[in-house]
Amino acid sequence: METTTSTRKSEIRAEESYVKPARLLNLTVRFLQYKKDSDEISKRINAGGMTKKQSKESEAVKIKLKAEKNRIDTEKVRILNGLIFPAMANLTVLLEQMREHPYIREVFEDDVKELFLQVSSSKPGWTIFHRFVEACLCKRERDRQANTGDIAALASDFRAILGEYMQRAVFEMMKEMMPQKFEDLYFREQIIVDDMTRPIVWSKYFAAEANRNLEPILRPDKNGMPQGEHSRPASF
Repeated sequence: METTTSTRKSEIRAEESYVKPARLLNLTVRFLQYKKDSDEISKRINAGGMTKKQSKESEAVKIKLKAEKNRIDTEKVRILNGLIFPAMANLTVLLEQMREHPYIREVFEDDVKELFLQVSSSKPGWTIFHRFVEACLCKRERDRQANTGDIAALASDFRAILGEYMQRAVFEMMKEMMPQKFEDLYFREQIIVDDMTRPIVWSKYFAAEANRNLEPILRPDKNGMPQGEHSRPASF
């Protein structure tokens, strides 16, 4: 029996590809449950006044919690190595290839646009990329009231460095677009560039503390390699 192969172009549907990552969400649920159970058992032990039987039961719970922590730590590494890091590597290489080669950009442009600008079902009015950027740079949801612990946690960290990267990238993008928008060279170079430089200066200021904190980790060792558990260069 003769078979024919369809030559119809397959369609990429971001709305069908964007599904909730059940495995990752399950891991976060397990981490939160572990945190809750650990805090409860610590509070119970620190309160004192336990009977011998209660102390024995508490120790048994601690052993179970330690085993669960080992399991979820292992699953965390599997998810990061198997899903998160490869996805970031693939997307980064694709975008760089699109920037370097006009034909590759032509081939993938509409697909990447749909990838980033797909409207979020859980946050109406937001695109996936909007959610991604805010989650990257902001430690808490918008309009959430701050408490003392939150304020302390909002001190400069690596997110401030990401913010500086983004400000510089936006600056370069707008510089490329300016000749199409404004004919006056003086206006472009003296007014607009000066205005756009200010956010870079401020973002660099806020990132300075984070850069100082990362400096011992990123400083090369005697072999020229950055130090620190998570600081080895990517392989691509």
